Amino acid sequence: MEKYFIIILIIFIIINLILLIPIQVRIIKRFDRPLLFRVHIFNHIFYQKIITQNNNAKEKKFKFKLKYIFETDLNVILDDLKKTNFFIYLALEHSSINKVTVIPAYNSSNPILMPYIGVADWIIVSAVKKYINSTFKNVSDEYYQIILLKDDTQGINFEIYATITLFKFIIAIFKNFKVFLKTIRKKETSYE
Repeated sequence: MEKYFIIILIIFIIINLILLIPIQVRIIKRFDRPLLFRVHIFNHIFYQKIITQNNNAKEKKFKFKLKYIFETDLNVILDDLKKTNFFIYLALEHSSINKVTVIPAYNSSNPILMPYIGVADWIIVSAVKKYINSTFKNVSDEYYQIILLKDDTQGINFEIYATITLFKFIIAIFKNFKVFLKTIRKKETSYE
């Protein structure tokens, strides 16, 4: 009797450890490099993909609606994406954010435009900060900055590290099974 109890306890502990393994997703964009998507398990790279834009791809694009112009909450805009793609739903509803870095960097040779570009950069940063703080329950590390340059390097530098467990992934599948099936049945499209 005691052997069975120990075996059942060991099996229960192993199942709990597997379900609580943290899976970290990193999305990294540098100024002059393409978007990098990485999945880490136990701080080892499990999956990595460089995402570049393909102008010839015949894929379904996100439909911009007129009501989005007057919307101040980004969650309303992303609601349509959550209904069509399970992985976007999973990332926005069930993950916790470990690190956020947003650094817009733009340049101008005209010194009169530099303050306006700076204000526009801070508006971008505040919109991202408001969205992240209102969407996710806990954000461990946030870093925001703007850079006004006089050289040719410009763009947005950002890093987002999100963590989800296998248990939350299974819960998300049960909560939104139709979207999960719709996402799985779609053909694999390459963004390269």
